[in-house]
Formats: sequence, C-alpha cells, structure tokens
Amino acid sequence: MDNPNTKVSQISPQMGNNTPYLIGSINNICRTEAGLYGYSDGGYEIYNSYKNISLDTPAPVRICSANQNIDNNGGITNWKFNAKIGLVNNIYAEYELISLAIDILCKIGAAKETLNVSINNRMSVGRILRQYIGLDTVQVQMIMRLIDKKEYNVPDRFLNQVNEIIDSTEGAFDKFYILWSAKTLQDLPAQLRSVSEFGQMDYLLKILNLGNLCGNVKYSFLTMAGSGKYMDTVFEIIDTNGNILCSGGRTKPYLTVGPANSDQFVEFTIQESVFKKFIEINSNISSADVGIAIFHESAIPSALEIAEKMRSEGVRVDVDIVNFSLEKQKISYIKKHLKFVLFIDSRENLSGTYRLLETSTGKDYNVSIERATSKILDYRGINHEEDDSLFSILV
Repeated sequence: MDNPNTKVSQISPQMGNNTPYLIGSINNICRTEAGLYGYSDGGYEIYNSYKNISLDTPAPVRICSANQNIDNNGGITNWKFNAKIGLVNNIYAEYELISLAIDILCKIGAAKETLNVSINNRMSVGRILRQYIGLDTVQVQMIMRLIDKKEYNVPDRFLNQVNEIIDSTEGAFDKFYILWSAKTLQDLPAQLRSVSEFGQMDYLLKILNLGNLCGNVKYSFLTMAGSGKYMDTVFEIIDTNGNILCSGGRTKPYLTVGPANSDQFVEFTIQESVFKKFIEINSNISSADVGIAIFHESAIPSALEIAEKMRSEGVRVDVDIVNFSLEKQKISYIKKHLKFVLFIDSRENLSGTYRLLETSTGKDYNVSIERATSKILDYRGINHEEDDSLFSILV
C-alpha cells in the first residue's frame, strides 16, 4: 500500500499495491446516501468531493460518487456512478480504474470473458492526423467529430465519409486505412510506435493482459471516449455484442496542487442504463445446468420423467413444456446461459440415447441419460465455483 506519509506535494512514482475496491452490494451503489456507495480502498478514505482535498491529503486520492436527477415528486429518474483516482502521474491509475470497472460489471452479472477493453491516447490522435497523414486543422476536426459520433459503427459509410474529407491529400486515405485496421500497436508504422504515448499504452496493454481481467485487451485508433473531457489515455469496456458498457480516461486537470501534471485524474462512468440492462438480462438467467427441449407434446411425460431422474442425481434441470419450437427453445436456453440442452424427440426412445448439445462449443453428443448426467456433473464440478458466481446478483 502507498506510504501513508506521502502527501499530494510528494507524489510517489508508483501506485504500490493496487488493492481493489470492495463492493458491498448493488443496493449500496444505488441507494446509499453517504456518497461513498459501498466502496472501500482498503486503507485510505475515499472522498466524495474535491472540497476536502488539500496539500496534506495522502496520495493517491480516490473519489467515488453518483449523480442523480430528481423529478418534481422527489423520485430519482436516473443516475450514473463515477469513480476517480488521481494525483499519481502514471498508468497504474488507469490499471486500477479499469480493474474496478470490470469488477463492477462482473458483480452485476457479466462474465469477464465477454468483456473487451479498448485503449487509445486521445491527445495523440490529432497529432497523427496532422503530422503522419498530413491533414489540415479543419480536416482533423471533421474526422475527430466523425469518430466521436461513433460513425465508424457503419464501416463502409464511415470510410466513405473519411475519403470525402481527405480526398485532396495525396496518399492520405491509405495511411488512414492503416490506422483504421490496426488491432495492435505492432500494426502501426514504426515512426508512430516510437512516440512516448504509445510506449505508455503498450505497457498498460501488457499489464492488463497479465492481469487476466477480461476476454480481450486491444489498441484501437478509433477509441475516443469523452469528447472535450479527456486529454490523454481513453478506454472503453465493450461486450461481445459491441455495446459500450463503460468509458473513461485521464481528465484535464481539476486541481492546482502538487507537482506539474500530477493533478490529473483518471476516471470512469457507468450509466444507470447499463445496470438496468444487466439486471434485466440476469433476471432471466436460469440457475439450471441443462434445459430439456421437447420435439412434440407427446414427449412431455418422457421429458418430465428424465428430468426427475437427473434431478435425483443432483443435476439442475429446466424443462419447457409450453413451446415446441426446437429452435426457439434452444435460443431461449442459450440466452439463459445454460451449458447444455438435451433433446427429447418422442415418448419412446428405443435406442436409449439422446442428443446433448454443449452450448458454449456447439458440440453434439449422442449419449444415454446416465452418460449425460455424468458429463453435466463433471462439467459443473470443474467450474462449480465460477458458474455459481455468474448467477448471483448482489441486491
């Protein structure tokens, strides 16, 4: 942990032990009036206001807060959660905040494997467009506006718009396309990789990957969170469907204390809509291990008998006896994060074997009920602790 005697006026070059914040519950985040919203950094006070920060404040400074909009009847219409860490001028602050954001998203129902982190340096984008591609100030502003508006979500249209803006600049589009298609810093031209900002990003990407925090961590020239707010590192946490769940970055200076540039803060924000989306999704998640899909109404007695037999062996079974569209049943079970789907096609099965689908891999197995039971229990035994955590929502 940081030296408690270190003050804002004596910033340590390292963060020390990045002790994660501890989450009490989603209730605390949503409803606590104290302003701390259930977070603790394992030693230092977390401030909910800049007013109490002075030259004697221990560094780093951590701030957690929530902004709420109140309607005329005193009810909360919407809110957002915000966390900051500051007065430390290195990328360990980014690492801690990204870790915290992922921790929050996982505790409200996300699986870390479905979360991807995208990183860029906002300050470098304009300089690259001017110096590497050779654009003028107006062209740079127009392209940055396109990126800020997320126009790149429709790739063909975005590239056509970029081409129209830089058409008169020789070779500019080819250079822009290199930036557009880069998935790692190593995909960039050598003269860009030597810039100091990219060295810092490269190190941040490495420690995030070593931390095994999420599914994927990557560099993207198009990550431009916080238009007009962030001036340095920017990051977005995106799910596998392309939804931006959280964004943040290194802000412009808030304060005028401490050494030069040490008064920047790294922060992120999670909107209420993200929490609502996760809670809505996870309210539909079944705690079952396997879903039984039935071909026809005549197979219901057999399906219920098989379900009861598997339950007696410790398997958690979900049976759909209302919907007989196999495709709809399969999609429903996959959305509920079930690991297996067992297909029952008739009341009598002379072969004694059934189709078992492993949803995560798409593999099919032709197995007996005994073998299906054993396979499901083996799978849950290996991943029992992890699986259970996915289905627990803190309320």
